[in-house]
Amino acid sequence: MMHDDAVLCVAFSRDSELLATGARDGRVKVWQLATGACVRRFHGAHAEAVSAVCFARDGSQVRVRSLARLWNSLGIARD
Repeated sequence: MMHDDAVLCVAFSRDSELLATGARDGRVKVWQLATGACVRRFHGAHAEAVSAVCFARDGSQVRVRSLARLWNSLGIARD
């Protein structure tokens, strides 16, 4: 469940239950910290490396930035 390429950025949700990671290959993953499980994958979130990730205040979205441009928010289904 790990990334296939180098992880360039990470962000914790406000409640510290989730961790978002962004990689050099443009992929983003969201992890549940209590279990270590990957709960969401965004393959090809960007064509280039992901340089920053952050959670919305309510934890329902992850915002992603590539080295080139800011991209739309990505929704997360929370259980």
